[in-house]
Amino acid sequence: MSLSELVKIPATCTIFLAPPAWGKTTLLLDLPGPWIFVSPLRALAEEFAERVKAAGERVRILRSRSDEDWVNFCRNPRGVLVATPETLPSCLPANIQKKCFMVLDEFHLFLHWGETFRPLLREQLYAWANQKIPILGLSATLEESQMAELKQWQDYGFDHITIIDQGNMQFKNPPTWQSHYGQNFAALRRRLVWESVKADNSGIVFCKTRAQVKHWSEWFARRGLNCLACVGGEVENFRQKLATSERVQWIITTSALSHGVNLPSFKHVFIAYKPESNSLWLQMAARGGRRGESFHLHSMQKGSLKSQIKLCLFDMLIKFKLYWHL
Repeated sequence: MSLSELVKIPATCTIFLAPPAWGKTTLLLDLPGPWIFVSPLRALAEEFAERVKAAGERVRILRSRSDEDWVNFCRNPRGVLVATPETLPSCLPANIQKKCFMVLDEFHLFLHWGETFRPLLREQLYAWANQKIPILGLSATLEESQMAELKQWQDYGFDHITIIDQGNMQFKNPPTWQSHYGQNFAALRRRLVWESVKADNSGIVFCKTRAQVKHWSEWFARRGLNCLACVGGEVENFRQKLATSERVQWIITTSALSHGVNLPSFKHVFIAYKPESNSLWLQMAARGGRRGESFHLHSMQKGSLKSQIKLCLFDMLIKFKLYWHL
């Protein structure tokens, strides 16, 4: 049974798993309308709406629950409706339930964020499931615990659950080189300084806190290096700056840019802390190589003894060269 046939069956949940940058959202453009695309990230919703419009398809985007586009879509469901969980009502009209299916982008966030700081995500998911509307969830990083929970849902809100796994928790384009620094944050910091002074280099640096983003963006600015910074709540503003910048070599960010937002190619990806989960680590690491290009991944994971020795020797060389130029 094809994906387009699955999403027409009431009370079904289909989860499509594939690596970051695999092209899951491109796959959606071939699905027949009408349907509703829901992203937990506003920037991704806006970005997807732009892609649908560029493809010549009819699209509406909801920016509030009182949006006139929702009234018009309910009156005559056609094309694609793009929304966030906050802008789409939990109770869907009968004709929407009958004629439409829903696509939940970054499905793992509905589960993870829904039990932490955004309970509305789970509340909306349960409400839509109870109305028997077909749901298609897209993800690259569904954890084992989330997979186990999902398989139990057939006893509750869904008649059928189908999981299509094209590469869960995997790279599409693995890093060409990897450097794992373990507890040695100072070595990672020196490597970042060393790589940033090379004129033709580029990279993205993931920091744990806003203060760290501010520190590194100011450091780059003082040295006249081309850099953009982004933290939570500023993604849309960042997208606008990125679109109007001629060339951005370095981006400093929190995990705000770990999901989906279209970014330029990088030669280096630095994850300057240990993320709370393997799924978040992979989302960050996979920001490199999205167009098949080679890149170097630097992270605080623990490497093998051989890699630790090589890293230690190279760090000694970097220290010598950096201090020699001071």
